[in-house]
Amino acid sequence: MAALSLTAGAVPAVTPFLFNLPAEESDPLASVLNAMYNAEYAKAESALRSWLGEHPSDFRAWNYLAETILDQEMLRESLFSGGAYLNTGEVFHQRRRPLPAGFEKNLNAALDQATKLETDRLKENPEDAEAVYWLGVTHSVRTEYEFALLRSYFAALREGKLAYRLNQKLLKLDPHDADAYLVIGIADYAIGALPWYVKIMTAVAGIHGNPKRGIEELRRASQDGHYTRVDAKIVLVAIYEREKKYSEACSLLEELERLFPENFLVPMELARVDKAEGDWRAAVRLYDGAVEKFVRGEKGSPRIPAAMILYRAGQAHEHLNDYETALQLYEEAGSLPDKSRAVYQSELAAADLNRRLNRLPEARKQYQQVAQAVPNTDLGRAARRALSAIH
Repeated sequence: MAALSLTAGAVPAVTPFLFNLPAEESDPLASVLNAMYNAEYAKAESALRSWLGEHPSDFRAWNYLAETILDQEMLRESLFSGGAYLNTGEVFHQRRRPLPAGFEKNLNAALDQATKLETDRLKENPEDAEAVYWLGVTHSVRTEYEFALLRSYFAALREGKLAYRLNQKLLKLDPHDADAYLVIGIADYAIGALPWYVKIMTAVAGIHGNPKRGIEELRRASQDGHYTRVDAKIVLVAIYEREKKYSEACSLLEELERLFPENFLVPMELARVDKAEGDWRAAVRLYDGAVEKFVRGEKGSPRIPAAMILYRAGQAHEHLNDYETALQLYEEAGSLPDKSRAVYQSELAAADLNRRLNRLPEARKQYQQVAQAVPNTDLGRAARRALSAIH
Protein backbone atom coordinates (compact mmCIF):
# COMPACT_ATOMS: atom_id res chain seq x y z
CA MET A 1 0.00 0.00 0.00
CA ALA A 2 1.51 3.26 -1.01
CA ALA A 3 2.06 6.32 1.08
CA LEU A 4 -0.42 9.14 1.13
CA SER A 5 1.62 12.10 -0.10
CA LEU A 6 0.08 15.28 1.24
CA THR A 7 0.62 18.99 0.77
CA ALA A 8 0.04 22.01 2.99
CA GLY A 9 -2.99 21.57 5.18
CA ALA A 10 -2.73 17.78 5.04
CA VAL A 11 -4.45 17.30 1.69
CA PRO A 12 -3.42 14.76 -0.95
CA ALA A 13 -1.05 16.09 -3.59
CA VAL A 14 -0.97 15.21 -7.27
CA THR A 15 1.18 12.21 -6.44
CA PRO A 16 0.91 8.52 -7.17
CA PHE A 17 -0.14 5.50 -5.29
CA LEU A 18 0.04 1.89 -6.40
CA PHE A 19 -1.82 1.85 -9.69
CA ASN A 20 -2.81 -1.80 -9.41
CA LEU A 21 -5.83 -3.98 -9.79
CA PRO A 22 -6.58 -6.33 -6.90
CA ALA A 23 -5.02 -9.61 -7.86
CA GLU A 24 -7.18 -11.70 -10.19
CA GLU A 25 -6.43 -15.29 -11.08
CA SER A 26 -6.29 -14.41 -14.79
CA ASP A 27 -3.61 -11.77 -14.20
CA PRO A 28 -0.09 -13.15 -14.74
CA LEU A 29 1.16 -10.65 -12.16
CA ALA A 30 -1.45 -11.65 -9.56
CA SER A 31 1.11 -12.85 -7.01
CA VAL A 32 3.12 -9.65 -7.48
CA LEU A 33 0.08 -7.48 -6.88
CA ASN A 34 -0.86 -9.37 -3.75
CA ALA A 35 2.67 -8.98 -2.43
CA MET A 36 2.67 -5.25 -3.17
CA TYR A 37 -0.67 -4.62 -1.50
CA ASN A 38 0.37 -6.67 1.50
CA ALA A 39 3.53 -4.56 1.82
CA GLU A 40 5.79 -7.52 0.97
CA TYR A 41 8.02 -5.37 -1.18
CA ALA A 42 11.14 -7.54 -1.31
CA LYS A 43 9.03 -10.49 -2.47
CA ALA A 44 7.33 -8.31 -5.09
CA GLU A 45 10.63 -6.91 -6.36
CA SER A 46 12.14 -10.36 -6.76
CA ALA A 47 9.11 -11.62 -8.69
CA LEU A 48 9.04 -8.52 -10.92
CA ARG A 49 12.70 -8.81 -11.85
CA SER A 50 12.15 -12.45 -12.74
CA TRP A 51 9.11 -11.54 -14.87
CA LEU A 52 10.94 -8.71 -16.63
CA GLY A 53 13.80 -11.06 -17.47
CA GLU A 54 11.30 -12.90 -19.68
CA HIS A 55 9.09 -9.91 -20.63
CA PRO A 56 11.42 -6.90 -20.93
CA SER A 57 8.90 -4.84 -22.91
CA ASP A 58 6.19 -4.93 -20.23
CA PHE A 59 6.01 -1.26 -19.22
CA ARG A 60 3.31 -2.05 -16.69
CA ALA A 61 5.79 -4.29 -14.83
CA TRP A 62 8.52 -1.63 -15.05
CA ASN A 63 6.15 0.81 -13.35
CA TYR A 64 5.36 -1.73 -10.64
CA LEU A 65 9.07 -2.30 -10.11
CA ALA A 66 9.70 1.44 -9.74
CA GLU A 67 6.83 1.80 -7.27
CA THR A 68 8.07 -1.20 -5.27
CA ILE A 69 11.59 0.24 -5.05
CA LEU A 70 10.18 3.60 -3.99
CA ASP A 71 7.78 2.15 -1.44
CA GLN A 72 10.53 0.18 0.28
CA GLU A 73 12.45 3.39 0.90
CA MET A 74 9.31 5.31 1.90
CA LEU A 75 8.58 2.65 4.49
CA ARG A 76 12.16 2.67 5.76
CA GLU A 77 11.92 6.43 6.30
CA SER A 78 8.51 6.18 8.05
CA LEU A 79 6.84 8.15 5.25
CA PHE A 80 3.72 6.00 5.30
CA SER A 81 2.50 7.96 8.32
CA GLY A 82 0.00 10.73 7.69
CA GLY A 83 1.83 12.93 10.19
CA ALA A 84 4.83 13.12 7.85
CA TYR A 85 2.74 15.23 5.44
CA LEU A 86 1.29 17.80 7.81
CA ASN A 87 2.51 21.40 7.59
CA THR A 88 5.39 20.70 9.98
CA GLY A 89 5.89 17.11 8.90
CA GLU A 90 9.03 15.40 7.70
CA VAL A 91 8.44 15.96 3.99
CA PHE A 92 8.50 19.75 4.48
CA HIS A 93 12.00 19.68 5.95
CA GLN A 94 15.24 19.48 4.02
CA ARG A 95 16.66 15.98 3.85
CA ARG A 96 19.10 15.35 6.68
CA ARG A 97 20.59 12.12 5.42
CA PRO A 98 21.56 10.69 2.03
CA LEU A 99 19.50 8.09 0.25
CA PRO A 100 20.88 4.53 0.37
CA ALA A 101 23.60 3.66 -2.08
CA GLY A 102 22.15 2.36 -5.31
CA PHE A 103 18.58 3.41 -4.56
CA GLU A 104 18.35 6.30 -7.01
CA LYS A 105 20.15 4.31 -9.71
CA ASN A 106 17.72 1.40 -9.39
CA LEU A 107 14.64 3.61 -9.26
CA ASN A 108 15.62 5.78 -12.21
CA ALA A 109 16.62 2.74 -14.28
CA ALA A 110 13.11 1.33 -13.91
CA LEU A 111 11.43 4.69 -14.59
CA ASP A 112 13.64 5.43 -17.59
CA GLN A 113 12.93 2.03 -19.11
CA ALA A 114 9.18 2.47 -18.59
CA THR A 115 9.32 5.93 -20.17
CA LYS A 116 11.23 4.67 -23.21
CA LEU A 117 8.82 1.81 -23.85
CA GLU A 118 5.76 4.03 -23.42
CA THR A 119 7.04 6.87 -25.59
CA ASP A 120 8.17 4.45 -28.31
CA ARG A 121 4.66 3.02 -28.38
CA LEU A 122 3.14 6.50 -28.58
CA LYS A 123 5.40 7.38 -31.51
CA GLU A 124 3.77 4.53 -33.37
CA ASN A 125 0.27 5.55 -32.28
CA PRO A 126 -0.23 8.80 -30.30
CA GLU A 127 -3.73 7.64 -29.34
CA ASP A 128 -2.69 4.36 -27.76
CA ALA A 129 -4.73 4.62 -24.54
CA GLU A 130 -2.72 1.95 -22.71
CA ALA A 131 0.57 3.76 -23.35
CA VAL A 132 -0.99 7.11 -22.40
CA TYR A 133 -2.22 5.69 -19.09
CA TRP A 134 1.05 4.05 -18.10
CA LEU A 135 3.14 7.07 -19.09
CA GLY A 136 0.92 9.01 -16.71
CA VAL A 137 1.73 6.44 -14.02
CA THR A 138 5.45 6.86 -14.67
CA HIS A 139 5.23 10.63 -14.23
CA SER A 140 3.17 10.09 -11.08
CA VAL A 141 5.86 7.87 -9.56
CA ARG A 142 8.42 10.55 -10.36
CA THR A 143 6.15 13.09 -8.64
CA GLU A 144 6.10 11.09 -5.44
CA TYR A 145 9.85 10.61 -5.56
CA GLU A 146 10.54 14.32 -6.07
CA PHE A 147 8.03 15.40 -3.45
CA ALA A 148 8.39 12.94 -0.58
CA LEU A 149 12.03 11.88 -0.84
CA LEU A 150 13.98 14.63 -2.63
CA ARG A 151 11.75 17.47 -1.33
CA SER A 152 12.03 19.09 -4.79
CA TYR A 153 8.60 20.69 -4.78
CA PHE A 154 8.75 22.53 -8.11
CA ALA A 155 10.04 19.40 -9.83
CA ALA A 156 7.16 17.48 -8.24
CA LEU A 157 4.68 20.07 -9.54
CA ARG A 158 6.17 19.75 -13.04
CA GLU A 159 5.89 15.96 -13.01
CA GLY A 160 2.42 16.12 -11.50
CA LYS A 161 1.26 18.44 -14.25
CA LEU A 162 2.48 15.98 -16.90
CA ALA A 163 0.59 13.15 -15.17
CA TYR A 164 -2.52 15.33 -14.98
CA ARG A 165 -2.38 16.23 -18.68
CA LEU A 166 -1.93 12.59 -19.70
CA ASN A 167 -5.00 11.57 -17.71
CA GLN A 168 -6.98 14.38 -19.32
CA LYS A 169 -5.89 12.99 -22.68
CA LEU A 170 -6.97 9.53 -21.58
CA LEU A 171 -10.48 10.84 -20.90
CA LYS A 172 -10.62 12.43 -24.35
CA LEU A 173 -9.67 9.09 -25.88
CA ASP A 174 -12.25 7.26 -23.77
CA PRO A 175 -14.69 9.35 -21.67
CA HIS A 176 -15.70 6.19 -19.79
CA ASP A 177 -12.18 5.31 -18.56
CA ALA A 178 -12.60 5.70 -14.80
CA ASP A 179 -8.89 5.11 -14.15
CA ALA A 180 -8.18 8.66 -15.32
CA TYR A 181 -10.17 10.04 -12.41
CA LEU A 182 -7.61 9.01 -9.80
CA VAL A 183 -4.97 11.61 -10.68
CA ILE A 184 -7.58 14.14 -11.83
CA GLY A 185 -9.60 13.68 -8.64
CA ILE A 186 -6.52 14.06 -6.43
CA ALA A 187 -5.62 17.26 -8.28
CA ASP A 188 -9.12 18.72 -8.06
CA TYR A 189 -9.43 18.01 -4.34
CA ALA A 190 -5.92 19.02 -3.35
CA ILE A 191 -5.63 22.20 -5.38
CA GLY A 192 -9.10 23.31 -4.38
CA ALA A 193 -8.11 23.03 -0.72
CA LEU A 194 -4.65 24.61 -0.94
CA PRO A 195 -3.76 28.11 0.33
CA TRP A 196 -4.24 30.98 -2.13
CA TYR A 197 -0.51 31.44 -2.80
CA VAL A 198 -0.15 27.81 -3.90
CA LYS A 199 -3.29 28.08 -6.01
CA ILE A 200 -1.61 30.89 -7.96
CA MET A 201 1.27 28.58 -8.89
CA THR A 202 -1.03 25.77 -9.93
CA ALA A 203 -3.24 28.16 -11.90
CA VAL A 204 -0.17 29.29 -13.81
CA ALA A 205 0.46 25.61 -14.51
CA GLY A 206 -3.09 25.39 -15.87
CA ILE A 207 -4.56 23.27 -13.08
CA HIS A 208 -7.57 24.49 -11.11
CA GLY A 209 -9.38 22.71 -8.34
CA ASN A 210 -12.73 21.89 -6.79
CA PRO A 211 -12.71 19.73 -3.62
CA LYS A 212 -16.29 18.49 -3.98
CA ARG A 213 -15.71 17.49 -7.61
CA GLY A 214 -12.42 15.84 -6.66
CA ILE A 215 -14.14 13.60 -4.09
CA GLU A 216 -16.77 12.56 -6.62
CA GLU A 217 -14.08 11.76 -9.20
CA LEU A 218 -12.19 9.66 -6.68
CA ARG A 219 -15.38 7.81 -5.75
CA ARG A 220 -15.90 7.02 -9.42
CA ALA A 221 -12.36 5.66 -9.69
CA SER A 222 -12.88 3.60 -6.52
CA GLN A 223 -16.04 2.02 -7.91
CA ASP A 224 -15.42 1.75 -11.66
CA GLY A 225 -11.65 1.91 -12.09
CA HIS A 226 -9.80 -1.07 -13.48
CA TYR A 227 -6.27 -0.35 -12.25
CA THR A 228 -7.07 2.38 -9.72
CA ARG A 229 -9.98 0.98 -7.73
CA VAL A 230 -8.01 0.19 -4.59
CA ASP A 231 -5.80 3.25 -4.77
CA ALA A 232 -8.75 5.59 -5.00
CA LYS A 233 -10.06 4.04 -1.79
CA ILE A 234 -6.70 4.68 -0.12
CA VAL A 235 -6.81 8.34 -1.17
CA LEU A 236 -10.39 8.68 0.01
CA VAL A 237 -9.37 7.40 3.44
CA ALA A 238 -6.96 10.33 3.79
CA ILE A 239 -9.56 12.79 2.57
CA TYR A 240 -12.26 11.46 4.87
CA GLU A 241 -9.86 11.73 7.80
CA ARG A 242 -9.11 15.34 6.89
CA GLU A 243 -12.82 16.08 6.53
CA LYS A 244 -13.46 14.34 9.88
CA LYS A 245 -15.72 11.80 8.19
CA TYR A 246 -14.35 9.03 10.36
CA SER A 247 -17.06 6.44 9.76
CA GLU A 248 -16.46 6.62 6.00
CA ALA A 249 -12.70 6.32 6.54
CA CYS A 250 -13.15 3.29 8.80
CA SER A 251 -15.49 1.60 6.35
CA LEU A 252 -12.91 1.82 3.58
CA LEU A 253 -10.06 0.74 5.86
CA GLU A 254 -12.03 -2.31 7.01
CA GLU A 255 -12.64 -3.21 3.37
CA LEU A 256 -8.91 -2.91 2.65
CA GLU A 257 -8.12 -5.05 5.69
CA ARG A 258 -10.38 -7.81 4.38
CA LEU A 259 -8.72 -7.65 0.98
CA PHE A 260 -5.13 -7.45 2.25
CA PRO A 261 -4.94 -8.98 5.74
CA GLU A 262 -1.13 -9.12 5.74
CA ASN A 263 -0.74 -5.36 5.31
CA PHE A 264 0.28 -4.06 8.73
CA LEU A 265 -0.36 -0.45 7.70
CA VAL A 266 -4.14 -0.86 7.69
CA PRO A 267 -4.57 -1.52 11.43
CA MET A 268 -2.14 1.32 12.07
CA GLU A 269 -4.42 3.68 10.14
CA LEU A 270 -7.55 2.31 11.85
CA ALA A 271 -5.92 3.02 15.20
CA ARG A 272 -5.07 6.54 14.05
CA VAL A 273 -8.74 7.15 13.24
CA ASP A 274 -9.75 5.83 16.67
CA LYS A 275 -7.30 8.23 18.31
CA ALA A 276 -8.66 11.13 16.25
CA GLU A 277 -12.13 10.28 17.55
CA GLY A 278 -10.80 10.07 21.10
CA ASP A 279 -11.33 6.32 21.45
CA TRP A 280 -7.92 5.39 22.80
CA ARG A 281 -9.05 2.04 24.17
CA ALA A 282 -10.09 0.92 20.70
CA ALA A 283 -6.74 2.16 19.39
CA VAL A 284 -4.91 0.15 22.07
CA ARG A 285 -6.75 -3.01 21.04
CA LEU A 286 -5.70 -2.50 17.43
CA TYR A 287 -2.09 -1.77 18.34
CA ASP A 288 -1.92 -4.77 20.66
CA GLY A 289 -3.32 -6.97 17.90
CA ALA A 290 -0.72 -5.63 15.46
CA VAL A 291 2.07 -6.28 17.97
CA GLU A 292 0.98 -9.89 18.43
CA LYS A 293 0.37 -10.60 14.75
CA PHE A 294 3.12 -8.68 12.99
CA VAL A 295 5.89 -8.16 15.54
CA ARG A 296 5.81 -11.28 17.68
CA GLY A 297 4.10 -13.44 15.07
CA GLU A 298 6.65 -12.56 12.39
CA LYS A 299 9.62 -12.15 14.71
CA GLY A 300 12.61 -10.83 12.86
CA SER A 301 10.85 -10.46 9.50
CA PRO A 302 12.62 -7.69 7.54
CA ARG A 303 9.31 -6.57 6.03
CA ILE A 304 7.88 -5.55 9.40
CA PRO A 305 8.84 -2.16 10.94
CA ALA A 306 8.62 -3.71 14.39
CA ALA A 307 10.02 -0.71 16.26
CA MET A 308 7.44 1.63 14.74
CA ILE A 309 4.55 -0.67 15.69
CA LEU A 310 5.86 -1.15 19.24
CA TYR A 311 6.48 2.59 19.64
CA ARG A 312 2.95 3.55 18.64
CA ALA A 313 1.49 0.85 20.84
CA GLY A 314 3.57 2.19 23.74
CA GLN A 315 2.32 5.73 23.13
CA ALA A 316 -1.29 4.55 23.24
CA HIS A 317 -0.79 2.64 26.50
CA GLU A 318 1.01 5.62 28.01
CA HIS A 319 -1.91 7.88 27.06
CA LEU A 320 -4.18 5.58 29.09
CA ASN A 321 -1.73 5.75 32.04
CA ASP A 322 -0.80 2.09 31.59
CA TYR A 323 2.81 2.96 32.25
CA GLU A 324 4.27 -0.48 32.86
CA THR A 325 2.94 -1.87 29.57
CA ALA A 326 4.11 1.26 27.78
CA LEU A 327 7.62 0.85 29.22
CA GLN A 328 7.70 -2.79 28.22
CA LEU A 329 6.77 -1.90 24.64
CA TYR A 330 9.25 0.99 24.43
CA GLU A 331 12.07 -1.15 25.80
CA GLU A 332 11.23 -4.02 23.46
CA ALA A 333 11.50 -1.61 20.55
CA GLY A 334 14.69 -0.06 21.90
CA SER A 335 16.37 -3.46 22.06
CA LEU A 336 15.84 -4.20 18.36
CA PRO A 337 18.98 -4.42 16.21
CA ASP A 338 17.75 -2.46 13.17
CA LYS A 339 18.54 0.96 14.70
CA SER A 340 15.84 2.79 12.80
CA ARG A 341 14.57 6.16 14.02
CA ALA A 342 11.70 4.41 15.83
CA VAL A 343 14.22 2.46 17.92
CA TYR A 344 15.70 5.68 19.29
CA GLN A 345 12.29 7.31 19.63
CA SER A 346 11.31 4.35 21.80
CA GLU A 347 14.46 4.56 23.92
CA LEU A 348 13.85 8.27 24.43
CA ALA A 349 10.18 7.68 25.29
CA ALA A 350 11.20 5.01 27.82
CA ALA A 351 13.68 7.43 29.40
CA ASP A 352 11.06 10.19 29.60
CA LEU A 353 8.57 7.83 31.21
CA ASN A 354 11.11 6.51 33.71
CA ARG A 355 11.94 10.11 34.57
CA ARG A 356 8.25 10.86 35.19
CA LEU A 357 8.07 7.79 37.43
CA ASN A 358 11.17 9.07 39.31
CA ARG A 359 13.27 6.11 38.17
CA LEU A 360 16.23 8.35 37.52
CA PRO A 361 19.06 5.77 37.17
CA GLU A 362 17.11 3.96 34.44
CA ALA A 363 16.20 7.23 32.75
CA ARG A 364 19.79 8.50 32.86
CA LYS A 365 21.11 5.30 31.28
CA GLN A 366 18.56 5.43 28.45
CA TYR A 367 19.18 9.13 27.76
CA GLN A 368 22.92 8.43 27.56
CA GLN A 369 22.35 5.61 25.08
CA VAL A 370 20.33 7.85 22.76
CA ALA A 371 22.72 10.78 23.11
CA GLN A 372 25.70 8.60 22.21
CA ALA A 373 24.02 6.65 19.40
CA VAL A 374 22.49 9.58 17.45
CA PRO A 375 24.25 12.71 18.75
CA ASN A 376 23.57 14.98 15.78
CA THR A 377 19.82 14.42 15.56
CA ASP A 378 16.80 15.99 17.24
CA LEU A 379 16.53 12.84 19.37
CA GLY A 380 20.16 13.04 20.49
CA ARG A 381 19.83 16.72 21.35
CA ALA A 382 16.63 16.06 23.33
CA ALA A 383 18.43 13.31 25.26
CA ARG A 384 21.32 15.65 26.13
CA ARG A 385 18.93 18.36 27.34
CA ALA A 386 17.15 15.83 29.55
CA LEU A 387 20.46 14.61 30.98
CA SER A 388 21.42 18.17 31.89
CA ALA A 389 18.11 18.63 33.67
CA ILE A 390 18.46 15.54 35.88
CA HIS A 391 22.17 15.79 36.74
